[in-house]
Amino acid sequence: MKVTFVRSPGRRLRTTALRDDGVTVVVNGAPDRDGRLPHDLAHFVIEEELGLESGFWGGIAQGRLFRGVEVVAGPPSHKRLTPPRQAPERPGPAIEAEVLVRIFVAIWSGEAARDYGSIRAYLDAQPSPRTRSRADEIDAQTIDRVCAALDAVSAEWGQLAAGDELVLHWRAADLRRPPGRER
Repeated sequence: MKVTFVRSPGRRLRTTALRDDGVTVVVNGAPDRDGRLPHDLAHFVIEEELGLESGFWGGIAQGRLFRGVEVVAGPPSHKRLTPPRQAPERPGPAIEAEVLVRIFVAIWSGEAARDYGSIRAYLDAQPSPRTRSRADEIDAQTIDRVCAALDAVSAEWGQLAAGDELVLHWRAADLRRPPGRER
């Protein structure tokens, strides 16, 4: 899936995704604020690095429509005569992806250590349906890898002028292939 993030400071982030089935969707995202990595872009990077196939972007790649996602084009055989039915929001992998994005953004931004004294204390404090701490699930190597990917995309995003695009490719099921980027 090819995902295009268009820099539009002060306005809602413009994001389109061309799925592998030929359907194009638009994601109505949060505002694009100068100096901050947009939430949907952080989602993409973190889900990609963690190999989350059932998160927000993995769900879109698989044809799921979340609130705020609209089908805007498709192949001739795609039925567009009626508005697409959106899948009901249900707890599960997409919700877990949202939690992980919040956690990793807080670690990457320095908020976790600043507010909790250490990343371990921050992870111990995060709600989890599991019986063990998230600190036992998220190792230092994973944190370093995800933060490095966020650094790289943030630097690339920060270099874009209004109207410029950042094109990323969601890897389908091959979790060993590194994320691809176009300029």
